[in-house]
Amino acid sequence: MNCPACAAPVDPGRPLGKGMFLLACRSCGHSFADPLPPPSELLGTYTADYFEVHRKNRPQLSLVESRRLGWLRGFAAPGRLLEIGSGTGIFLEVASGAGWKVTGVEPSSAACEEARRLTGLDVIQGTVTAVPADARFDVVVMWHVAEHLPDPSLVFREAHKRLVPGGLLAVESPDAGSLKARLRGRRWQYFTPPEHVQFFTRQSMRTLMLRAGFEPVWARRTSFTRLLAPLGLPGLSGLRNWIGTRAGKLAWVKRSAETVKGLLGLDDCLFVVAKRVP
Repeated sequence: MNCPACAAPVDPGRPLGKGMFLLACRSCGHSFADPLPPPSELLGTYTADYFEVHRKNRPQLSLVESRRLGWLRGFAAPGRLLEIGSGTGIFLEVASGAGWKVTGVEPSSAACEEARRLTGLDVIQGTVTAVPADARFDVVVMWHVAEHLPDPSLVFREAHKRLVPGGLLAVESPDAGSLKARLRGRRWQYFTPPEHVQFFTRQSMRTLMLRAGFEPVWARRTSFTRLLAPLGLPGLSGLRNWIGTRAGKLAWVKRSAETVKGLLGLDDCLFVVAKRVP
């Protein structure tokens, strides 16, 4: 068995239950579940109930998507954008409102139907291979999708084919190399096989991108759950609000806050932007 990220041989796995093992790569730090349930069983996870959190929190999730789009603005002007794993279309709606020409692809029929109904935007049901081979995009994004994929290398290569030369791939995924993940082990919130089956580190994500024909140009840690709700630490939410109210848009305050959060190990997701190379 070889690593999905770097193709190096992997160590024997540890039992996970449900007939699965956790295999780890010493070369790039990647780990993954094996063997996986049949594709039909994996797809059956993503029913209408799975996306209930989108319905209940659509306004809050729109704010999260706006922040992601803001990070992209530093690298690309509005153009043609493909979202792989577009769910109920929240990011597509935000990006369309900001001037992007958007297309989504989503395997869940329930999510596709809801996205089309709520946004009226172009959403293709299926995996990335359902996107026409001759379609070309300036940016491809994958928000919390890579960790679900049985073969992430295949999807990254298919994204490469559909990007214009110099186009961008932006990926956000849980970071198994973060302090929080390492301290919590199997109690880490993103350790949920068979829903999540790939566990990336910064090194393994970079290696996978390079092998698929991308050059990473920017990476940072972030925290998806902290963007939605307070962490539950005493006084942290109030302190953040107090600083925000009085600091306004002072860039140095924002940069300092981000640095402190990273040093404390509160961020356990990776956000990576990579450029397609020939």
